[in-house]
Amino acid sequence: MDRLSKGIREAPTKACMNELARASGDAPDAAYGLRQSLATAGMLLGSTVASLTFALTKQNYVLTFSVAAVFPALALIWMVQ
Repeated sequence: MDRLSKGIREAPTKACMNELARASGDAPDAAYGLRQSLATAGMLLGSTVASLTFALTKQNYVLTFSVAAVFPALALIWMVQ
Protein backbone atom coordinates (compact mmCIF):
# COMPACT_ATOMS: atom_id res chain seq x y z
CA MET A 1 0.00 0.00 0.00
CA ASP A 2 2.82 2.39 0.86
CA ARG A 3 4.49 1.94 -2.53
CA LEU A 4 1.17 2.42 -4.32
CA SER A 5 0.37 5.65 -2.51
CA LYS A 6 3.91 6.95 -3.07
CA GLY A 7 3.63 6.20 -6.77
CA ILE A 8 0.35 8.09 -7.02
CA ARG A 9 1.55 11.22 -5.23
CA GLU A 10 5.19 11.32 -6.39
CA ALA A 11 4.63 12.42 -10.01
CA PRO A 12 2.33 15.38 -9.21
CA THR A 13 4.64 16.45 -6.40
CA LYS A 14 7.68 16.46 -8.67
CA ALA A 15 5.80 18.27 -11.43
CA CYS A 16 4.62 20.96 -9.01
CA MET A 17 8.11 21.38 -7.55
CA ASN A 18 9.59 21.63 -11.04
CA GLU A 19 7.07 24.25 -12.11
CA LEU A 20 7.50 26.34 -8.95
CA ALA A 21 11.29 26.15 -9.10
CA ARG A 22 11.38 27.26 -12.73
CA ALA A 23 8.88 30.08 -12.08
CA SER A 24 11.04 31.44 -9.26
CA GLY A 25 14.25 31.07 -11.28
CA ASP A 26 15.71 28.35 -9.06
CA ALA A 27 17.15 25.06 -10.23
CA PRO A 28 14.64 22.18 -9.92
CA ASP A 29 17.35 19.80 -8.72
CA ALA A 30 18.01 22.06 -5.72
CA ALA A 31 14.32 21.87 -4.81
CA TYR A 32 14.37 18.07 -5.05
CA GLY A 33 17.49 17.92 -2.90
CA LEU A 34 15.97 20.20 -0.28
CA ARG A 35 12.77 18.15 -0.21
CA GLN A 36 14.71 14.92 0.25
CA SER A 37 16.91 16.44 2.95
CA LEU A 38 13.91 17.72 4.90
CA ALA A 39 12.13 14.37 4.56
CA THR A 40 15.19 12.54 5.88
CA ALA A 41 15.57 14.99 8.78
CA GLY A 42 11.88 14.57 9.62
CA MET A 43 12.16 10.79 9.62
CA LEU A 44 15.20 10.92 11.89
CA LEU A 45 13.71 13.48 14.28
CA GLY A 46 10.31 11.77 14.36
CA SER A 47 11.67 8.34 15.15
CA THR A 48 13.99 9.77 17.81
CA VAL A 49 11.17 11.66 19.55
CA ALA A 50 8.90 8.61 19.37
CA SER A 51 11.59 6.32 20.79
CA LEU A 52 12.41 8.70 23.62
CA THR A 53 8.75 9.25 24.45
CA PHE A 54 8.10 5.52 24.45
CA ALA A 55 11.09 4.84 26.70
CA LEU A 56 10.45 7.74 29.10
CA THR A 57 6.75 6.92 29.55
CA LYS A 58 7.49 3.30 30.45
CA GLN A 59 6.15 2.00 27.12
CA ASN A 60 2.86 3.90 27.16
CA TYR A 61 1.49 3.60 23.62
CA VAL A 62 -1.37 6.06 24.12
CA LEU A 63 0.91 8.84 25.32
CA THR A 64 3.49 8.09 22.63
CA PHE A 65 0.91 8.38 19.85
CA SER A 66 -0.59 11.46 21.50
CA VAL A 67 2.81 13.17 21.43
CA ALA A 68 3.27 12.04 17.83
CA ALA A 69 -0.03 13.72 16.90
CA VAL A 70 1.03 17.10 18.31
CA PHE A 71 3.45 18.00 15.51
CA PRO A 72 1.07 17.31 12.59
CA ALA A 73 -1.68 19.17 14.45
CA LEU A 74 0.57 22.20 14.90
CA ALA A 75 1.55 22.06 11.22
CA LEU A 76 -2.11 21.91 10.20
CA ILE A 77 -2.99 24.88 12.40
CA TRP A 78 -0.05 26.82 10.99
CA MET A 79 -1.05 26.03 7.39
CA VAL A 80 -4.71 26.97 7.91
CA GLN A 81 -3.94 30.38 9.37
